[in-house]
Amino acid sequence: MNMAIRLARGDVQGLLITLVIFGGFFVGAFIATFFLGKIKHIKVEFYVQWSVFFVPFLINFLFIDSIPLLLWIFNCSFASGAALCFFRKIGDIEINNCIVTGNMRFMGNALFEMLFRRNSKKSAIFWSFTFATFLFFLGSFVMAMIADLGRDTSLLVIVVIGALPYLIGLQLKKVA
Repeated sequence: MNMAIRLARGDVQGLLITLVIFGGFFVGAFIATFFLGKIKHIKVEFYVQWSVFFVPFLINFLFIDSIPLLLWIFNCSFASGAALCFFRKIGDIEINNCIVTGNMRFMGNALFEMLFRRNSKKSAIFWSFTFATFLFFLGSFVMAMIADLGRDTSLLVIVVIGALPYLIGLQLKKVA
């Protein structure tokens, strides 16, 4: 919808940015899906999946002063697409399966059911999807804030964030 409106209004720059966001997300989800279940050793699969998610951020912060904005956006969108496939396999986090677009649909439906049909069971669904959407937004916000710290500090912060899964021992669920 965003692309169509930008095209109709002749907003070429906005259309290009939207295409880069869409393309990066699509490619990230495509590549991450390729790895799902391909690697038989669960710990190796975790490292590969985390790398597919994390390396685009590392590239952005490594070349923070020279990377073009569209490549920065593509890399972040790529990481978001990879996150779609990756984070849903950590523990029992199933609410990330749809990331933001699906979450909005589920949130709207659950809120309607809660308010107008007095279905109290939908409250947990509404709040879990609201929380997942907020975390998605917060992650993007934090990455933008880290970028403002300057090259050396932001690179150090992103390397520490990249090391966290190894340090705390996150595990992936087995693929059926």
